[in-house]
Amino acid sequence: MLRSLHMLVLALATTLAGASSVTAITAETALRANREFPAHRVTDFAVQAREAHQQTALRYGESASDSSLASRALPAVSRVARLTQEGVEHIALRHFPTSGASGAGKFATSSLREVRSLINEAVEKGAVRANTAGRPGNIFEYDFGRQIGTNISGNAASNLRVVVTPEGVVKTAFPY
Repeated sequence: MLRSLHMLVLALATTLAGASSVTAITAETALRANREFPAHRVTDFAVQAREAHQQTALRYGESASDSSLASRALPAVSRVARLTQEGVEHIALRHFPTSGASGAGKFATSSLREVRSLINEAVEKGAVRANTAGRPGNIFEYDFGRQIGTNISGNAASNLRVVVTPEGVVKTAFPY
């Protein structure tokens, strides 16, 4: 698995660098690595990084392959999050429908199994961004297209926000 990860990193780095002389080799390597890494775990990191690299290079009047930006790799975001006892307790005490906490989004269900399923889907399919106020970790947001609870104002909510630590542990999750 470590070898496959190395091959995937090599393929991504080559893609970012725009090195055409090894494109055939890295394309094969990326295909092999892709078989071993499920799609939901490999984010769209390469596409985003390549686009950002090309846009920045063009702003400075250089071609994307000439730029040294390729050496500045961005960290990949894991699409897997662990729900610990601490996370479960926080979510249940503040965000379950039976909670008396004010100023918090509430789930429509008290089923931990259903909440865990919602969290997993949001992390797997949702938009991701860095946590706010300089806090470490990421925030995943996903619109289920159906009511999953109520927002902070008590109105129907179809979106879920999941805050995940850099170690991949769910800190909190709530409808908004």
